[in-house]
Amino acid sequence: MSDGLATITIPDFDDDDYNSSTIPFGRSAGNQFGFGGAFGGGSAFGSSGSGQDSPTLVTPTVDRSDRGYFTSHNRGDSVTSIESTGSATARYPNRSQTSFAHSSHSSIAASNSFPKKSSFASLRNAFKSGKATDTPPVPHLDYQVMKHPFNRSTSSLTNTSATPNSARGASAMSPSFGRPATPGSGDKYVRGFTAKSKSHSYAKSYHSQSGSIFHISDGGSDGHGLPSSPPPVPRVPNGIGEIYGPENPVDYALHAVFIRFATSAETRMDAFLREPLDREPLLPDFMGPGVDLVLDESMRSLGKIAQKHAKPVIDSIMRWRKSQVENVGSDVIRVHMVQSPPGTRSIRTTDVPAMLNERKSLASIYIMCRALIAVLQSIPKDALSEHLGHTLETTTFHEFKKPDLKLLLQSANHRTNADLYATLLGRLANVRFESITDRFLAELGPVAHGQVPKDLDMKYENLVRGIRHVQLKVWPYEAFEDGADFLEQLSKSFAHAHGFKLKSAFAETLVQLLHPMGKTAQAETNNPIWAKAIEIIYPKAKEMMSKPRYWTVAFPLVITSLCLAPENYFRKHWVACFESIVSKLKEKSLRVPIMNGVLRLLWTYLYRCQESASTTTTKLDTLLKHFFPANRTSVVPQDENLDPLIYVVHFVLSRHFEYGRDLCFELIQESAINTANASGGNIANVLASERMMIAVQAIMLSFRLIETEVAAPAWPSSCDFTITIAPSDYPTSSDWLPPSLLSKSSLQDVFDRLGSTLAIVTKFCSSTVGSLSVLDDQWTYNGLNPSYEESHNLIVRRHPEGVRVAYPSNLSPQIATLAACFQTWPRFIHSSIPMTNCIDMLLRGVIHIEPVVNDAALEALRRFMADPVQSLTVLARFNMFLFNPSRALQEGIGNKLLVESSQLLSLWEELVQKWIKDLMDMPRDSYAKDETVIWSRCNEIEAGVMFLLSHESLNIRHTGAKIARILVGLAVKLWPESSTLSDGLMHCITLLGRNADDSHFSGYDEFLDEAELDRLGQWKESKRPDRLLRMVESENDRDRKLWRFIYPSFMAACADTGPSLTTFRDIVVFAASRYHSTISHLAGLTGINTRAPAGQSGRPPDGFRKVKDNKSFIDQWYLWVKILSSTASFSESSRPALTQLGRDHSRAPSDANFERERLTTTRGLFRYLTPFLDSEYTAFRDAAVLCISSFPSSAYPQLLEDLSLLAGRQFYDDPRSKSGISSAVEQAVGVMSPDIRAKMGGVLVVDRSRRQERLHSAVARIYYLTAHYLPQQRSMGRQAALANVLKYIRNTQAFLTSSENRDNHAYHRLRRYFCGIVERVFDGLSALEGSERFIPGNMHLALYRLCEEWCTLGPQTDASRQRLITMQRAAAMEVPQSETSAAMETFQRETQLLSHAAVGALASACSKAYAPSGVSTGSPVDRSVSENLKPLTAVAVLEKLMVILASDHSQSQERGKRALKAILSANTGDTELLEGAVRRAYVHTDEEETGHTRFFEVITAAVDEHEGHGFTFAQVVCLGLSNLSHPRQDIRRNAFHLLETIHQQTSGLLHMSQLEATVESSASATHVNAHSLVSEFLAGAHPEEAVAFLAQLARWLPVMPDSPSSRTTILLLLQSLEFWISNIELMTEDRSGLSNDGHSSLFHLLSISLRYERSHTEQIGALWTKLVEPPHESNGHATVRFLVEQSPKVASIGFVNCASNIVASIEPLRCLPTIDHKLAFPNAQDMELWSDLDALFADKQPRFSLGSAQFAWLFLADVALQRFGSSRINCRFFSMRYSSILIIALPCPAARQIHDLPGPSRMGSRLRRTARSSNISQSFCDQGNIAKMEADAVNMYWSEDEGREELEPKMKWLCGSTVDILQPLCPGLREQWGSLALSWSTQCSFRHLAFRSLQTFRALMPRIVKSDLANLLGRLSTTIAAPEEGMQAFSSEILLTFDALVAHDDFDPSLLPQMFWCACASLSTTLEKEFIHSLSLYRNCWPE
Repeated sequence: MSDGLATITIPDFDDDDYNSSTIPFGRSAGNQFGFGGAFGGGSAFGSSGSGQDSPTLVTPTVDRSDRGYFTSHNRGDSVTSIESTGSATARYPNRSQTSFAHSSHSSIAASNSFPKKSSFASLRNAFKSGKATDTPPVPHLDYQVMKHPFNRSTSSLTNTSATPNSARGASAMSPSFGRPATPGSGDKYVRGFTAKSKSHSYAKSYHSQSGSIFHISDGGSDGHGLPSSPPPVPRVPNGIGEIYGPENPVDYALHAVFIRFATSAETRMDAFLREPLDREPLLPDFMGPGVDLVLDESMRSLGKIAQKHAKPVIDSIMRWRKSQVENVGSDVIRVHMVQSPPGTRSIRTTDVPAMLNERKSLASIYIMCRALIAVLQSIPKDALSEHLGHTLETTTFHEFKKPDLKLLLQSANHRTNADLYATLLGRLANVRFESITDRFLAELGPVAHGQVPKDLDMKYENLVRGIRHVQLKVWPYEAFEDGADFLEQLSKSFAHAHGFKLKSAFAETLVQLLHPMGKTAQAETNNPIWAKAIEIIYPKAKEMMSKPRYWTVAFPLVITSLCLAPENYFRKHWVACFESIVSKLKEKSLRVPIMNGVLRLLWTYLYRCQESASTTTTKLDTLLKHFFPANRTSVVPQDENLDPLIYVVHFVLSRHFEYGRDLCFELIQESAINTANASGGNIANVLASERMMIAVQAIMLSFRLIETEVAAPAWPSSCDFTITIAPSDYPTSSDWLPPSLLSKSSLQDVFDRLGSTLAIVTKFCSSTVGSLSVLDDQWTYNGLNPSYEESHNLIVRRHPEGVRVAYPSNLSPQIATLAACFQTWPRFIHSSIPMTNCIDMLLRGVIHIEPVVNDAALEALRRFMADPVQSLTVLARFNMFLFNPSRALQEGIGNKLLVESSQLLSLWEELVQKWIKDLMDMPRDSYAKDETVIWSRCNEIEAGVMFLLSHESLNIRHTGAKIARILVGLAVKLWPESSTLSDGLMHCITLLGRNADDSHFSGYDEFLDEAELDRLGQWKESKRPDRLLRMVESENDRDRKLWRFIYPSFMAACADTGPSLTTFRDIVVFAASRYHSTISHLAGLTGINTRAPAGQSGRPPDGFRKVKDNKSFIDQWYLWVKILSSTASFSESSRPALTQLGRDHSRAPSDANFERERLTTTRGLFRYLTPFLDSEYTAFRDAAVLCISSFPSSAYPQLLEDLSLLAGRQFYDDPRSKSGISSAVEQAVGVMSPDIRAKMGGVLVVDRSRRQERLHSAVARIYYLTAHYLPQQRSMGRQAALANVLKYIRNTQAFLTSSENRDNHAYHRLRRYFCGIVERVFDGLSALEGSERFIPGNMHLALYRLCEEWCTLGPQTDASRQRLITMQRAAAMEVPQSETSAAMETFQRETQLLSHAAVGALASACSKAYAPSGVSTGSPVDRSVSENLKPLTAVAVLEKLMVILASDHSQSQERGKRALKAILSANTGDTELLEGAVRRAYVHTDEEETGHTRFFEVITAAVDEHEGHGFTFAQVVCLGLSNLSHPRQDIRRNAFHLLETIHQQTSGLLHMSQLEATVESSASATHVNAHSLVSEFLAGAHPEEAVAFLAQLARWLPVMPDSPSSRTTILLLLQSLEFWISNIELMTEDRSGLSNDGHSSLFHLLSISLRYERSHTEQIGALWTKLVEPPHESNGHATVRFLVEQSPKVASIGFVNCASNIVASIEPLRCLPTIDHKLAFPNAQDMELWSDLDALFADKQPRFSLGSAQFAWLFLADVALQRFGSSRINCRFFSMRYSSILIIALPCPAARQIHDLPGPSRMGSRLRRTARSSNISQSFCDQGNIAKMEADAVNMYWSEDEGREELEPKMKWLCGSTVDILQPLCPGLREQWGSLALSWSTQCSFRHLAFRSLQTFRALMPRIVKSDLANLLGRLSTTIAAPEEGMQAFSSEILLTFDALVAHDDFDPSLLPQMFWCACASLSTTLEKEFIHSLSLYRNCWPE
């Protein structure tokens, strides 16, 4: 079996199946039971036993002691009863017995130590006793085969050889190998067993503290790899010795269970031992019931096994206990030694092991006792053998009777174990009652004889208290007689007891012994022995009760003993006892025990000691007057707990029904109530609340008793008189009465009368106190704020809703009566109350201020819901009450919503879940007839769930989400087709639970910050179908905010999906209406003087604080109103939306229909929200704006009309907006003094200005947020909508440009929203054809100029800057000086937001505002008058867009891209614009994102999207080739794509895709080479574009910015031009002269040469060379001719020098022209060319006055023939080549790819090829050295992780070998190589290459020159003492190089001063490593 099994099934075997009684797992049994005394060692538990009872048995025997013919009954044994005649186990007489084992032993126990009691049972037993018989003869059987008929297989487990005992010994019982140690124990060796014939083997237990797994188990149990060894089993009777049954399931089950038990127990013990020693950890807290479920379960499993096999289980528990006597392990001791807290410092170190050992002993005893108790609880009476039971009893009692009294007082754990011992004895008494009780009586003998003084009663007190665990039994009668005998003896001890503690212990113990017998004892109490005991106990207890100190313990004994006395004795004394105790009811502290005594006395009188009916009723009349005085409506005692009186009436009613019925209706005041109801009187005057509750509850108890067919009420179960009787003793029920019960006329009469009376009372109480709701703030204790005198008249309750409530005490009777009435429903519900009214009353009761009413209503509703017939009604009323209650039901709940009641909502959730679960489990036929009603309920629940999801409370949303998931499952299971239809059943909720639409997760960028947008993106990317519900359930604050946007959008999508949405809207309307009054007050619309006097603010003084405190309240209202706005219907009503912006929200609506129309139609909602637009609080303004902006698009034209009307009356047509003060106000101010009038007039102006600004900004924001609806309108409606929007734009533009508002900083928000409107409107119109005709001329330009003032990006005009400064100063002056900084921050933030918005407006208007050259923008007069209509220039627009694109604001960047794209596409013929855009698209920096980069992206996209982009081929190619050289891969990728696109657009036949990979390569050499390949490809594919490309490049290069990247680009462009030059033909076709293209080409080539002949001499020479190469030799002739012809005209020194260089490049000897000196007049083209040349060579140098021939000689002056065939080797080539070889030797793949050089293994072959390629004989190269170098290269090559000490010798070897080999080829190789290495070290950007270069220099160590030294010193000066570690390492390398140079023998002494001062300067470094190197350098420079 495996340890990991969670559940072990214990097989149920009969005794005859397996008679094995061996020790489990084959261990030798221990003889001790516990720790100390008999539990630790000493007297043996089984040490003197034999046979099967010996726990140490090794040689097994057949157990026959449990057979019936060995039995001998003793006194009072239960096996003598009728129930136990077939018992297989009997008690043995107390005499010697003979075992059936190998040896005999003495008797187990001697005779009892106390005299035998005489009783009827002992007399009877004397006749029944007999002697034991001998064992009958048993035939020799093949026991193995009989028990296991299928055990004849050849399995190795059973097919063993039959070896005699003498030969096999113990091998018959044990495997051939020794058993291993218990896992976790300290044993390191395997133990074996030694066989001893005919004797027992006693083996020592080897258990340790940490392990108790006894045997080798199978691999799945212990985890050992050894073969399995089944537990030993008994031998067969014939002694053959074969082991049978290795697969015995019982043994294996016990094995596995005990492993789990031991493991769990020792785990708990280990935790217990590791607790600090400074305090005493409690045993129950670590290993008590419920702490470790595995331990508890294993104990229960042991009990199940013990039911048939008790002895192995008990032996195993004992053995485990013995294994725990070892000392605590050192690891635990070490824990306390090392981690000893401060409180344990007083504990000596030497005491720690002893304290831990004591702890371990206590823990093991505790677990052992728990396990034994669990076993004894499970086993039957005959499961224990006599010997085992006797030993267990003796040992346990020995430990119990001799406790350490001092430890009991000091240690709670000792007391716990002592109590467990007593409990164990009590469990043993169930099977060994006589012997256990005799032991107790023997110990109490001195007490019975009065020999115990008062000061020695503690020992006996412990004994007496232990007796309480002994149970007396009524049946069988023999057991009762034994109990009577014991009670008689015990009573004698009680009678002679002395001392308070001992007498109290006796009293408490006797109560616990006697009280349980009252449940079943009847005539048995008349037993003479029992009567004798009672006659001793009762008087003694009554005597004690007379003393106040004994009253609390004596009173329960008096009542209990009297109730269990003989009948005559009880009848004689009970009335007097009753009278005596009732007189003490006035004492409040004694009421509970007295009423408990009264109940027991009355129960005994009515149900055990009955008298005649007349006598009984007479006594009852007298007795009941004590509790129900005549002519009064109160009861006695006056106590809140009426249960005792209820039980009294219940006892009477159940015993005498007619008498009890009349009593109950008299208590109810039936006749008085009916009379008052009939006459219309006040029922409150006749209502006896307490009596009614008592009678009603008693009737319900009695009806339940009759329903369950129980004859009489139960005897109270608890013997504790200080607590009230548990309700479970007298169960009640309020469920529907079964019809069969009412078949009896008497019951029907009670039912009708009670129901009628309760109906009258319920209606009355519900109408008076039923509406007291906990949701109404007037009932909160803090809300009442009572005075000290008033507080005494209040009843204060802590309500389950979490608040303290209070109500007047005079309402308490009616409230309690209402709760009592609710408790009777539906059992006694009357037909006079409609069911709907009943449900409404109960629902009001759930939110009642009294918790008792809450509980009663909750339970009643659950009972109603349990009835399938009424469940639909309950749900219907519940849904209406919870979500949309009628006006009558709203009374008393205040402004709160019922869903905010946690109790009410939890109940609704519970009932709905149960109803849906039952519905899903029902077959369709059972609910088919009610399907229509079910659908209605489902729609109501769906609407309610959707409303719950809209609530701000997380708990409420969780409830909604939970029900939503259940509803989705219901819809999918029962109506799968309908739920998928848009108007189907529960479509909304199904869509909510299974939503894949992403449209709800976009469009909120305006309202969310970056973190919230990221969170929204995560939800959008989620693939879960229930992501919306998950968002609802999320506790993230961001998700809550997101839900306010997503949920209205979702509901808008479900606007037309069925009846549930209509219901949902009605619920939201109701909720918003409930919140409206509070919202209006918070917003400042009501509750204050909205038209306050001059100089006074309209808001309350703490308005902002209230708004902040009620933020969640406002957010809730906003969400509901936004949902209503999103789902509002379009109203065609002609009623104007706004008559006046008034504040009439305090007025209640005239009717419900008007309220619903106001909140469900767009026009009504606009009227509802308009007053919030100018609220002083941002929260309300934003809420109103967002709600209005969420209207459906169909209502957009109507919204524009309403907005136009509002804006017109408030801003433009209102004269007060111009004058600032109305005439009424002027009149009011006129009566004041001039100073006050001026002051207050200014305040009014400011206040109105602020209000107007708020309203104007809000309206503008609505226009802005709804502008996207404009393109969605139909053609007819679009024109009207556009007219309204354009009208608003014009009016607002005029308003903002007016002189009084232009510099007003308060309108920044209005400006921002205005810019947004312009952006969205123009962007929307750009997609509509023909929209320009509706826009006035120059409107775009005027708006562009206006928004340009507000944009702070880029250069601004002086007027704009001054205006901004003025507004900033005004903003600072409006606030107090302490708030100036905050005001400045606000202003700057608003300015920045305005600037961003202005960018959007500029971007939308610029394409229409820009007028290209030659296009008129209006009259010149108008332009001169208005600066706003000044035309835009291409440069200005492009510069503004460049600044916008270069900004950090991502949204502005996108707007700039959109604007640039629009203006380019709209002006494809504007060459200036296109040329400027192309130039700005060149990316000349390495920064990630710049304006040039974004310019380039836009142009690339424009060229790619359509061919009519307007750019020429030359422009695009020039731009593409320029950016193709950029270091960034993405720029090159876009450039290549641009070139590929223009290539294809220009009829390109071939693709360049084969070059894409090289272009995008990260290797610079590769993508630079790709640049040439692309140029070559384009030049070859488009030769006709060569002239245009040359001209474009000539214009392009001069304007390129001066940057390192640009210089590289120029070089590559010049190289690329070589491929195009060869396609240029300068001459005309007839070769008569230069063509026009020839003149243009030569001019542009000349301009390029002039600019770059010095910086790029080689490239310029190559261009001229390419120009004249065959087959274009004529180009040379044309070039020289052009130069000669133009030289007299230009005649400048610059031209001559440039021409000379050109002539030298084209070999003029082969192309000297023949010039005809003919005069001709120049044409216009010639004149333009001369002008361009003159401008090109314009300088201040003098001009030549020479002829053409003279100029030609000047051109040829510098021409010289090249010399070829030189055989010198370029030493610099070798230096660079082998410097690269050294660098490439590093393990860097990128370096190899760049240099394309081999690794070190091919060094020799490279040297050979280098020598062979030279013109010098190979004799100079020593081939042997090369071969040796190849051989040593492998070992001498270094790795990257080697240190300098290892690396530099290897580098020195490699460099020296290379120099030695190549020295003949290049004599100056060492110096040039060294110089190159230094150059690399100071110029290389790769740090590791710089390091290697310095190391290479030190390896070569050539003579250094001053220039190289200067470079190193300069580099060191920039890196020394740098904070970066890499720079520090580089500085150290330079210092090392200087150190090596100075120390070298060949060092130039002239450089020593520089080195010395370098060392001195370096000593000032703060870095240790650099300092050490500097110090070394200093020492070498200044040797001692």
